[in-house]
Amino acid sequence: RCRGVDVFANRSLANSTRRRTYAQLVADYLRTLKALDDGVGRVLRRVDDDTLVLYTSDHGYFLGEHGCYDKRLMLDEAIRVPWIIRHPMLKPRHTNFLARSVDVAPTILDFAGLLGKRAFDGVSLLKALVDRKATTGTTLYYRYYDEAMKARVTPPAPPSHVGIRTARWKLILFDGLRCSPGFRRSGAAAQIFALYDLERDPRETTDVYTSTSTKVVSKLKRELRAAMVLYGGESH
Repeated sequence: RCRGVDVFANRSLANSTRRRTYAQLVADYLRTLKALDDGVGRVLRRVDDDTLVLYTSDHGYFLGEHGCYDKRLMLDEAIRVPWIIRHPMLKPRHTNFLARSVDVAPTILDFAGLLGKRAFDGVSLLKALVDRKATTGTTLYYRYYDEAMKARVTPPAPPSHVGIRTARWKLILFDGLRCSPGFRRSGAAAQIFALYDLERDPRETTDVYTSTSTKVVSKLKRELRAAMVLYGGESH
């Protein structure tokens, strides 16, 4: 259950109240987008055409999808962000490689010729942006661990979870931050995994964890373990 699910599913609220609340939420969201779009337009009118412009955001947002509003859940509506970049050396096109927020800094430095041998968690996307055949080969790692949020909102926020997203698959381990990278945890609670096939189910409506081949699941678990070791997936 996600924050705000009561607005859409709580039958103790009159239908008119739920519809009015949802309409207000969407209207406020669209007003914000309109103001932001106007602001971006003003900036673009003032900068030179040879200026590197990169537009992105910190997170996506639920507007009723999956019965949710807000974010804090590793589904694409909440974790996908715009990555729009303009530069004279780039031809207009739509790309489909995976990118992360931590790739912003090395990409900007690479465009400026200042990347050098600096160490970053992210990678420069310059080559992938210029060369259509190049890819990032990136597996995205996600981590949500606001235990305090879970306790102070009604209905509760989603449990802490970790996961990885590849071009096709998304594997999520709920309460993953209570696990070691070997997925061992104290207590009797069982591990809860969810798996989505983004190629066949881009809207993430069906969990296929129990019906997917063990070979695929095992490979994804190995990648998740490696990411937890690399970035730190234990309790905070």
